Amino acid sequence: MVPLLLLLLSVLSYALLIPWLGFYWDDWAGIWVSHSLGAAGLREYASLSRPFEGWIFAWTRSLLGETPVHWHIFALVIRWLSAVAVWWSLRGLWPEKPREVASIAFLFAVYPGFAVQPSAWIHSQGYFIPLVLFTFSLGAMIWAARTPRLYWPLTILALLTSTISMMLTEHFVGLELLRPLLLWFVLSEQIERVGKPLRRTLVNWSPYVAVTGIFLVWRLFIFKTAVPFLDQSSYFKSIAAHPLFALRSRIRKAFTDVIESSFMAWGQTFRPEIFDLDSAGARYLWIALALIVVSAAVIIFYLLRLKPNVEINAETSRDDSWPKRAIAVGLIAIILGGLPVWFIGRQVDLNSDANRYTLAMMFGACIFLVGLIQLVIRSRRQQIVTIGILAGLAVGFHFRNADLFRKQWSTQESLYWQLSWRVPGLKPGTSILLDAPKSLFDPMDYFLGAPLNLMYAPQHSSPQLNYAAFVLSKDKDLGHDLPELAEGVALKQSFFSISFAGSTSDSLVVWFSPPSCLRVVDPQADKIPQLSPQARAAQPISHLDRIVTNPVSPARPPAEIFGRAPEACWCYYFQKADLAQQMGDWQQVAQMGDEARHLGLKPDDPSEWLLFVEGYANVERYMDAGATAELALQSMSDEPKAIANRSPVQNELAVLTRPAMCTLLKRLEGNGIQNASQKAFIAGINSQLSCVDPSPGEKIRSGLLQ
Repeated sequence: MVPLLLLLLSVLSYALLIPWLGFYWDDWAGIWVSHSLGAAGLREYASLSRPFEGWIFAWTRSLLGETPVHWHIFALVIRWLSAVAVWWSLRGLWPEKPREVASIAFLFAVYPGFAVQPSAWIHSQGYFIPLVLFTFSLGAMIWAARTPRLYWPLTILALLTSTISMMLTEHFVGLELLRPLLLWFVLSEQIERVGKPLRRTLVNWSPYVAVTGIFLVWRLFIFKTAVPFLDQSSYFKSIAAHPLFALRSRIRKAFTDVIESSFMAWGQTFRPEIFDLDSAGARYLWIALALIVVSAAVIIFYLLRLKPNVEINAETSRDDSWPKRAIAVGLIAIILGGLPVWFIGRQVDLNSDANRYTLAMMFGACIFLVGLIQLVIRSRRQQIVTIGILAGLAVGFHFRNADLFRKQWSTQESLYWQLSWRVPGLKPGTSILLDAPKSLFDPMDYFLGAPLNLMYAPQHSSPQLNYAAFVLSKDKDLGHDLPELAEGVALKQSFFSISFAGSTSDSLVVWFSPPSCLRVVDPQADKIPQLSPQARAAQPISHLDRIVTNPVSPARPPAEIFGRAPEACWCYYFQKADLAQQMGDWQQVAQMGDEARHLGLKPDDPSEWLLFVEGYANVERYMDAGATAELALQSMSDEPKAIANRSPVQNELAVLTRPAMCTLLKRLEGNGIQNASQKAFIAGINSQLSCVDPSPGEKIRSGLLQ
C-alpha cells in the first residue's frame, strides 16, 4: 500500500493545478535551446556544466515535446518514484520498522523545503532523475548485503546507477559517504562480533569508494568549463588558498542549513495566511485546508492499522534505541548531503530558488524528524497523529505554492499574448527594456528573452539570439546586464552556450503592470500616467521604429506552449487600437472601441478609456467620445461607495487618470479640428474634471505608481 499512498500524496500535492502551470526561470532557456538548436545543441548547451546531462535532456525532450502539461506530469512521476525508492531502501535497512519507514517515505514525498516543483523542465531532469538513481543505488546496495544470493546483480546495479547519478550531477555525491554507515547497520545484524562486520563493511564499500574517487578526480581536476561559477577546481583552489577563512564561512552556512532543512522547512507549512479564508483567493485556501484534512486522515488511518513484522511489547518499545539511531543517521545524512553545496560557497534559502539545495538534505531531514518525534513523544498514537498532521500541512503548502506558480504563469501568458497583439513584428537585434512585476522575473530575468525569440524568430537556429529582455524594475540596479539608460550603450546577455549582443539604440521600452494592459512606451508622448521612475527614465530610448507593424506572418506565442489564443478580452482591443494609433489610423482606433463596447468589455485601469476617447474625437464622433469619457469618469468616481468597491490599486489608478484626461483635452484642443461639437465636448468634460495645471508635486506623484 505504501507506493500507492505515496502516489496519492504526490497527486494531491503537485497534480491538481497541472493544467494551469507552465514554464519558469531556467526552464525557458532549455526549451528555447531544444526548439531552436535540436538535440545536438541541447547536448552542447549542457556540456558546459555537466556533460552527460545533455543526453538526458535530449531524450526527455524527444519524449515529451514542449507542452508544459507533459513536463509537469513527468515531474510528478519522477518525484513519486524518488519517494518509492527511499521507502524501498529503508525497508532493507530497517525491515522490523515498517511504520517508521513508511512515515519517513510519506514525509519525503511532501517535503516542503523544496518548493520549486512547478519549474518542471529543469528540476525533473537536472535533480530528480539523479536523485531517483542515487536512492535506488542505495537500496540496491542495502538489499545486496541482506540477500547474498542476489549480491552481484544488485551490486552491479547499485554501482551503475550511482555512477550515472554522479555523472548527471554532483549534487548528491556527498551522500555517497553515508554508505559505510548503512552497510555496517545491515552487516552488524548478521554477525555478532564487531570486527567482522567492520571488515565486511569496508570490503562491500570499496567498489563505491573507487567509483566516487574516480568521479571526484575527474570533476575537480580534469573536467574544464568556460563558465567560471561552474568550475569546481576554482573552488578547490580558493579553499586551499585561505583554508581557515573558508572553513569558518562554510561551517556557519552548514549550521544554518541544518536548522533550515530539518526544522524551518516544516515551519513554513503553518503560516497565518492558511486561515485567511475571506481573502480574494479564499477558494484555493479552502481547497488547501480540505487537502490537509484528507491527507492527514489517510496517513493516520494507515499507520494506525499497520502492524510491524515483529511484535514489540510496551516495555521493549520504551527501551528501543531506534529513535536515537535515526536521529544520528539523519543528522549525518543532512551534513553529508550539504557538502557539495557548501563546497561551492552556497547555502539554502527557503524563500528563493536556492531552496533546491535542500534536495540532497531532505533524505536525512525526514529520517531525523521521524526519529525526533519518536524520541520526544512516547505515545505511539500521538506519534502517528503528529506525522499525519505534518504531512497534511505539507500537502496543503504544496498546493498553495502551486497556486502561486499558476498566477505567475497566467501573468506570463498575459504578457506575451498582449505583446504579440501590440507588436506583431520586431526587427532582429531588438532589446526589450521591460518594466514588469518582480514576481514575473524574480530570481532571474535572462529567461524572459526565450519566449521573445520563440515568438518573433521561430525558425532561428543559431546560439546567437535575435532578441533579449532586460528588466528595468530591479530594486538596486537597472537590471541584468543593463549598464545605463542612454543611447548607444552596448547590451549583452549570455547563458552557457547562448548569447545576445545589442544596443540601447535598438531598444523598445515596455511597461507591464497588471491589472493594467501592457503598454509600449512612446518617447514622444506622455500618455501613461502610472509609469515607474525607471520606465520614465528609459522613455527617450524607446524606439517605436523597431516594431514591424504589418509583418507577413504576425508573431504569436507558440501554441504548443501557450495553447490557443485567449478569448476576446479588453486588452486585445486596447492593444490593436494602440497599434493603430501608432500608425495614425484613428478610424481603426474607433472601430476597436466600437467592438469592445459592443461586447460590454471594460478596463481595470480607467486611463485605458482615454485612447478611445482620443480616437473618437479625432474622427469627429464626439457623442461616442463623450460617452466613453463618461465611462472613464464613472470608473474613477470619488464617491465613498465607488471607492469602497474598488481595489486599492484601482483607486490609485483612478487618481492618476484624472490629470491624464485633462492633458488629453488640451491635446485635442490643439489637434487642428475647430468646430462647435468639439468645443462642446471639451467644455462638458472639463466642467466635470475642473482641470487645472498640476503642481510639480502632483506631476512627480503621477509617475510613482508601479
